[in-house]
Parts: sequence; structure tokens; C-alpha cells
Amino acid sequence: MNYKESQIYIAEKNSLGIIPGLDNVLGLLHALGNPQLRVPALHIAGTNGKGSIMSFVEHVLIRAGLKVGRYISPALVEYRERWTINGVMPEEETVAELMTRIRAAEEKLPGTPTAFETETALAFLWFAEQECDIMLIECGMGGRLDATNVMPEKVVDILATVSMDHMQFLGDTREKILEEKLGIVKEGDVLVSSPLDDELRTYLEGRTYVGTDLRRISEVRQSLQGTTFNWDDTPFRIRMPGQVALENAATALTALEEYNRRAAHFHLSEVSREMMQEGLRETVWPGRFMVLEQEPLVILDGAHNRDAWKRLAEELAGFFPERKLTFVLGVLRDKEVSCMLETLLPLAGKVYTFTPDSPRGMKGSELARQIREAGVRAQDKGDVIRAVQSALGDSAEGEVIVISGSLSFMGDLLREGGFHGYH
Repeated sequence: MNYKESQIYIAEKNSLGIIPGLDNVLGLLHALGNPQLRVPALHIAGTNGKGSIMSFVEHVLIRAGLKVGRYISPALVEYRERWTINGVMPEEETVAELMTRIRAAEEKLPGTPTAFETETALAFLWFAEQECDIMLIECGMGGRLDATNVMPEKVVDILATVSMDHMQFLGDTREKILEEKLGIVKEGDVLVSSPLDDELRTYLEGRTYVGTDLRRISEVRQSLQGTTFNWDDTPFRIRMPGQVALENAATALTALEEYNRRAAHFHLSEVSREMMQEGLRETVWPGRFMVLEQEPLVILDGAHNRDAWKRLAEELAGFFPERKLTFVLGVLRDKEVSCMLETLLPLAGKVYTFTPDSPRGMKGSELARQIREAGVRAQDKGDVIRAVQSALGDSAEGEVIVISGSLSFMGDLLREGGFHGYH
């Protein structure tokens, strides 16, 4: 296969949807020589914050001189973003060559691996053959039955925040969802958790884990350009604004401390506080309270579940108290749309809606109707580019525009939105 043919192969697999379970991916990996066993790993599960936490960790480990493979999903702008080594995507020819070998192995299997299982196998195969020192692996959904949950003892397991999402697969309570995500923890692993609320902390009583302690943070100064803070007595700066980014940075630092305690066991080098400072300072993670433009101020946030909408509303209220904001919203119809509107509309002066480019996309016209019924002005603009252009064209001096509701539109927006840059 060439690269275009490999894209067609994956697109055909997407019709399989999500099929939880490990039999197919384990069979595929066995046929490929079990590459998942050849590189030590950090593994992360959770509803929100996985990408940001692992990005902080990644930059620190690269600063330490390690060869770091990283696997994420979904990609935002470019398909090959799913796989990177020290921040560099594979060449198209590399993806095509690996996909060709994987397809040959799949054709001999009794079952048919999904697109995500195939992409997961590609990650393990590429990282092993490129002799990475360590790999950072993000669960796609859940944990226990996620295709990434095929590794033995890991250097560190990380639990990001847990919220109501994918309930049809993971369960209808946060406790059930948490139990699924804890399924990544194997015998001998150490688990680091993001800050937990009282309800989930109670649920974890009796389990061995290292919780992120926000009491270690002091001297916090926040602006839209980033945040400075002390972790114990060490000063740090991150480029991402907001309380959520600060908590994700604290979780990453906690995970790196546990990494240091276990590094020798996996024949890895430790990281210094200076490396942590430099790595966090360099980290940028697109799509999370991301400033796209300064005038008018445009903020992009991929919040797409109830906890993320709640945290976004808190950030916006903190940075822009007593101001009505302009929202550009598109959402998938299988999400908790009423929860999104209840959370965000109290901050809204007007809303421009669009239909996400996804088979699951909710019609922008229907979303606009629901918003108007809630007493807020709303216009449907069809697609995200037109919606953003309308918001920009109608903006007054000092206006704040917030684009949110889903991750599905971000690639189109960042590729075609015409923004001068982001930081």
C-alpha cells in the first residue's frame, strides 16, 4: 500500500466502530512479534486531561535526552499526529510501509481488528523498531478493554480526571467509569491520580495510589499568557492558562517524581528539577483554553462532556467576570447537549452554531433552536469556518469569542480558519 491506500484501508475499518475487547489486538500483536513488550511505557487513562498531562511529561523526558514515542487519539490536524517520536510524526512512506505489514498480519487472523486496534499496533511496532527508550500511551476510551491495555508492568500509570462520557460503553455512574479506567493498572504498577474530588477519593480508599497534592502549589500567578507557580520551593512557568492546566501540570510533576523512583528498575535515566522546569515551560497542547487571536480575543476549547464544560465555564467566569461572551458551538448529538447548554449559556450574550463534520454531528439548526428556547440569541451558520467568520465579522471592540462543544471540528478550524497564529 502507498499512503493514500493506507488511508482508504483505515477509512473502511472505521465502519466497524468501537468493539471493546482485547482478543483481536492481542492476536495481531502476537503476529507482529509482540512489539508492545519491547519498550517501557507510561500509560494514561481518564476522561479529560490525558493529552495535556502526557504532553508535559513528554517534553520533560525529551529534555532528559530520552527517545520518546507517543501515541494519542484522536489527531486534531494531521492523521499522522497519532504517532510521534520526540515530537516528530512518521513520514507518509513509513506509515504506508507499517500499515502494509499490519494488513498482511490481519488477513491471517480469525477476527477483524478495528481502526483503533490497527493504529495501536502501528504505534507499538514503530516505537519498538525505532528503539525508543520509553513510550507514552494514551487510552482511547475506558481502560480495561481498551486496545492499548496490552502491556505488562509499566513505569507509571496515570489517572486523569474522570467524568461522565461514553456511558453506553463504560457505565452510567462515575464509579463504574472509574473502575473501567483503573483496569490499566497491572501487578507491580504504581498509579498516579490527578486531584480527586471527595466522592472518587472515597471510592479509591484501600487501593494503592499516589494522589496529586495541590497543597504543594503556592505563589500562583495566572494570565491568558500562562501561569507561574511554585511546586514545593521550585518555581515553574507553563504557557497554558487556567486552573485546569495548572492541575494537569501538577499531575505531570507527580508522575515524573514516581518515574524517577522507578527509572533504575527499567534502565532509564532520572530527570532533574531543571529538566522538569524546562520541559513544562516548553509545553503547548492545542485545543485546551487556547488563545487563537488577541483582538478580538478568540479562545478555542475542545470541551465535550459535562466536567469539561463545567471547568471551561469556571475558567471563563474567572478571567472575564460579569461579561457576556460570544460562543461558537457545535456538538455531537450523542453528547449531553442539555448539560452543555445549562453550563455555558449563563455566560453567553449570543451564539453562532454549526454542524460538526461527523456522522454523529448534531444539526446546527436544532442546536440554535434549543439555545433560542433558553432565551439566548442564536444563529446557525452551517459549518465551523462560516460560524467563526460570522462571529469575527460581527464582533465589537473588546469582545471575547469562545469556540467549543467538540474535538471533531478542530482540525478544520486550525487548518482553514485563517488565524495568524496561536500560543
